[in-house]
Amino acid sequence: MTKEYYHRLWQAVIEQALYDATWPKKAHPEYMREAREWFFSPLHEDDFLHVCLLAGRSPLKLKKYLNDHFAAGKLYRRRKDKIND
Repeated sequence: MTKEYYHRLWQAVIEQALYDATWPKKAHPEYMREAREWFFSPLHEDDFLHVCLLAGRSPLKLKKYLNDHFAAGKLYRRRKDKIND
């Protein structure tokens, strides 16, 4: 399997967490809380960093993207939306 295959797999993990964090009608409330904690809590910073690196994404750019979009109320609303850094 290629490096790109593994990147795509870990990108899907990030996308699922973003979906869980921002889609209240579809996500269980506990999943929403856990996903938001994973993105923003210092307790999960090492895990977040590790997953970003496995996904081939810049943790700093992704964190900025998340902060900007959460602050602006531009939430991930469709499964087909993708995160680009």
